[in-house]
Amino acid sequence: MTALAERWWDTTNTFHLCFGEVTVTPLDFAAFIGLRVGGEPIPFDPSTDLDDTALRWFLGRVPRHSGGVAEYGQFTAYWDHEPADDAEAAQMARAYLLYLFGASLFPLRRSRVHLSYLAGLVDLRQAGRLDWGGVALCTLYCFLGAASRGVGDTIGGYWRAYEVLGMFPPENTCTNPHLLPCALAWGKEYRRAKERRGQVMTFRRWLDNITGVTVPREWAEQAIMLMVGMRQLLKNCAKGRTLQTRPVPEPAPPVASQV
Repeated sequence: MTALAERWWDTTNTFHLCFGEVTVTPLDFAAFIGLRVGGEPIPFDPSTDLDDTALRWFLGRVPRHSGGVAEYGQFTAYWDHEPADDAEAAQMARAYLLYLFGASLFPLRRSRVHLSYLAGLVDLRQAGRLDWGGVALCTLYCFLGAASRGVGDTIGGYWRAYEVLGMFPPENTCTNPHLLPCALAWGKEYRRAKERRGQVMTFRRWLDNITGVTVPREWAEQAIMLMVGMRQLLKNCAKGRTLQTRPVPEPAPPVASQV
């Protein structure tokens, strides 16, 4: 990733290689993580400070936080039991999503996550209409841009998506189009890739001599399967069909105060 970041141009959001430019497109990203790129804006405002009453409504308890930011590791204890009712099931789902946001999609330094994302999770039945995939892709682009200019020393966001470039692709053997999250299709149990270890200089020389990037046919076919499964999932969510067997209760408006 260090060798790739050195060739990233944040003015075009592409890698500039000796044969031309290449990047992860929105379609690539959507097929890989199972989140569409596009939709309604996420109601995110980092200046909003949720009070204890609002946090208790969203999550069932008040997490340790400071300035609207919390360590996402503490949320693992929120779903260690069976929910007593639909309201608690929704609270556990929000806690899991916050953990996912902080650990993978929208990370911050020191393993933290913005609690402001809860504003997009008021009604879980409508949350799928928001542009989570687009924000996740932009987060990845921003981290790469900062690293390429020496502003940041880490690459955050869902950086595993760059495996689809075809430069370091794993061979995919998953045949289950309904596997969720979709990125599990590139997990260890479905990968048959040779170990590629080496120093940064080794990858720099390799990138300097690469003649092209080819997406394997197997990956392209798998991406199409995943996209079809994702569209069907979105249709089901739009019709109110979720993984829960009981209907989700109507949400009550949270209480928030501006700092």
